[in-house]
Amino acid sequence: MRQNFIEVLRSSADERRALFSTAASDLETRAENIEKDLYVCWVLDFLFNRRPSDPIGLYFKGGTSLSKAYGLIKRFSEDIDIGIYKADLKVPLEADIAALPTVNQQQKALADQVDEAARRYMSGPLKDLLAKEIAAIEGESGQTGHFSLGFGYDSYRKKEALDILIVGYKSVFDMSGGYVEAAVRIEGGARPDPSRRIIPYIAPEMRAGADLTVANVITVRPERTFWEKVLILHAMTEVTEKRSIEENPERKVPDLNRYSRHYYDVHQIWTHPDYGKATASMLDLAEACRKHKELMFRAPDHRYDRAVPGTFRLVPTTGMRKKLSADYERMSAMIFGTPPEFKTVMASIYELEQVLNNVGRS
Repeated sequence: MRQNFIEVLRSSADERRALFSTAASDLETRAENIEKDLYVCWVLDFLFNRRPSDPIGLYFKGGTSLSKAYGLIKRFSEDIDIGIYKADLKVPLEADIAALPTVNQQQKALADQVDEAARRYMSGPLKDLLAKEIAAIEGESGQTGHFSLGFGYDSYRKKEALDILIVGYKSVFDMSGGYVEAAVRIEGGARPDPSRRIIPYIAPEMRAGADLTVANVITVRPERTFWEKVLILHAMTEVTEKRSIEENPERKVPDLNRYSRHYYDVHQIWTHPDYGKATASMLDLAEACRKHKELMFRAPDHRYDRAVPGTFRLVPTTGMRKKLSADYERMSAMIFGTPPEFKTVMASIYELEQVLNNVGRS
């Protein structure tokens, strides 16, 4: 993919605009989405094929894996969530941490050690390798200063997030004020399964013989991603309700900006004929995901202890729905073709919650 990516960068801004616009027209989406997709795929190629000297193994997860690796959602996915093999980081494995008594502070200390190791890797070796690749790409394409590289922001800790890398690029479109930004966010943290091939949306518009395929992308199975997103929905309802009652200015209610995509993703999988009911019946997997959240993320307000059949809280409160509806309207520009109505998505979430909470009941 690398050489053909460079070829695209070498072309003029007008040529790139035409390329992205043609692909966007075919897919019924916006040209800036197609442009960013190319950069997302290039970053994936770097992560999975351009680190020969790096011994740390990575895997691809999250919403982008649902669209790019499995085609289960019809929205453009702009960020990259990666997992880091804990064994490669030489940190305690999850099973070792789980074996300790839950009341033991040593368990929390070991979980924090895993997080810190991930931050050190992302902000050190991985960032350095990416900076070198960016410099090489800029040199070979003649596009000096085309990219920027920095850290994201941790709103919880109120400081730079050393486990989030932001790769900015110079867009050929005016991205000011839009929902989609001219930057690729790489978010890491310390279960993968298949290796998948990822292809940018502009591939059909390229000259004959130009290969933009990204091979060897180790990817989390969509069933696990589904349950991880179900837990996000549950956590948002629980924490919003709790903090709304508290009215503590130091513990603000989540603004839910960019959260409607999770509800859409769950809707898409739940209504998929091959994945919906089959995935929702995988309660052992659901429990494994729940225990992982409880063990590694330790957020009491999220009430992961209640994320079990009978007490799932997926349906948003009335106040949440207003925020999510506004965000969904903006996010809809990322969906290919005609997006489902927000009320349709909410109906799916209600139905799924009912199904999960009636498991085992006659």
